[in-house]
Amino acid sequence: MEQQAQDILLVEDDPGQARLAQRALERAGFRIRHVADAASCMGDIRRALPTFVLLDRGLPDGDGLDVLRQLRAEYPSICVIMLTGADDTSLAVDAMRLGAGDYIVKRPDLSHLTDLPLVLERNRERLRLLREHEALNEEVRVSAERFRELFENASDAIFVCDRDGVLQQVNEAFLKLVRRSRSETVGQPLGVFLDAASPTPPHELRRRGLRFDQPSSEVHLACSNRTLFLEVKTRPIVLNGEVCGFQGIGRDVTEQRHIEVMKADFLAMISHDMKNPISIIVGYTEILLNDYIVDSASREMLVGVDSSARGLLHLIMNFLDLSKIEAGALRLLRVETNINDVLHQVVRYQNPLARVKRIELIEDLQPVPALHVDRVQMDRVFVNLVGNAIKYTPPTGRVSVQTSSYNGTVEVRIKDTGPGIPTEQQHQLFGKYQRLAPTAQTEGTGLGLFIAKSMIDAHGGTVRVESAANQGATFIVSLPVAQFPSSLSDLAARSDPAGSGP
Repeated sequence: MEQQAQDILLVEDDPGQARLAQRALERAGFRIRHVADAASCMGDIRRALPTFVLLDRGLPDGDGLDVLRQLRAEYPSICVIMLTGADDTSLAVDAMRLGAGDYIVKRPDLSHLTDLPLVLERNRERLRLLREHEALNEEVRVSAERFRELFENASDAIFVCDRDGVLQQVNEAFLKLVRRSRSETVGQPLGVFLDAASPTPPHELRRRGLRFDQPSSEVHLACSNRTLFLEVKTRPIVLNGEVCGFQGIGRDVTEQRHIEVMKADFLAMISHDMKNPISIIVGYTEILLNDYIVDSASREMLVGVDSSARGLLHLIMNFLDLSKIEAGALRLLRVETNINDVLHQVVRYQNPLARVKRIELIEDLQPVPALHVDRVQMDRVFVNLVGNAIKYTPPTGRVSVQTSSYNGTVEVRIKDTGPGIPTEQQHQLFGKYQRLAPTAQTEGTGLGLFIAKSMIDAHGGTVRVESAANQGATFIVSLPVAQFPSSLSDLAARSDPAGSGP
């Protein structure tokens, strides 16, 4: 049944009193229905639910309090206001105890008729506030239920601890990781579930949890003869302005850590089991080609062996360099270096590959200032750049390596007579594993330019390309002549030369 906003049912057996009350309320804007006894009251309510019931205490077929009890049981949303002819506080108390919203004493001078609209307005406002309160409670309940569902169904392990690091709440993901029931977990110190060799011990995790803006922590869970690796982000829980505990969200990175171990093992295998033997092959073929007289057929085979071994060594070195860059372990060991010496060595290293393709490899090295650079990394940069130029230049072409200096920089230009690079593709050049469509048939991993740029950036330099389709390409490396600090402490000293820092 539809509830109307200002609908009133008046239950009054005195026709005169009913008429007077009805007239006073209609003038105040209320809609009134009138019945004279308890039975009619219940029947009328079942047909149309009112907002208010003005209920007389004395009815010909029953006590108004009995009707009140029935209304509260069947229709708790109706506001019942008792009408009584006796100014007796005990009657009012009984009515209020049974659930009446208010009561009005009928006075001989009819002054209660003036009060009647005010009482109804007051109770209407009370009902409005009550409904708002109920609506807010429902919103809170729905929000809490939604939070509980998110908390329980989250794929990451979530836990809540008090200030002492004792678990107060955990979700299903946490229970699955530790393989314990909720009763076995809640109330236990978080440290009970951490492995003794955890990189972040319990006291440190608790310390971070109670502070804001702390970095992620890695913890190891000891769970049924297995160790799980969790990356945990914590935040304090604040109540009444005070930190009362902390929440943690842990992501299972066990598989990721196993992959990292496998990757490290693989890189170690590449470095020791492959790089070293190939380096020996390159060294021996170079000795045979330079120090011994061999017939032309043997020389051709040795050149092929040397070229293939150098190519494989170059590939291995690229993967080793990439692993350092991705791990953030690229460190500079700067020494005073004449870049022309590095380039001369690179040209000498790349000459066998150029000769195989009958490419003219030209050095045009002008006197330039010494640089403060990591010589090994500079060697890797130009091995990649010169190697790329030779790789993408067709047979009988030409590759030149030039140096010059101006405005406090040393500039190295590596120019080829290859197919060139269309302007719209040049922005892709220095990305990881990027290989452009016109050169798709050329062997390579697409790592060389990414590694070269990463190393040049680390030195504070720049690399760019000038090219157009079918016009060759020129890669230009600019390196600052200024003396760079070789360590972070030197860098700090340069940024605060007067020692004014804390």
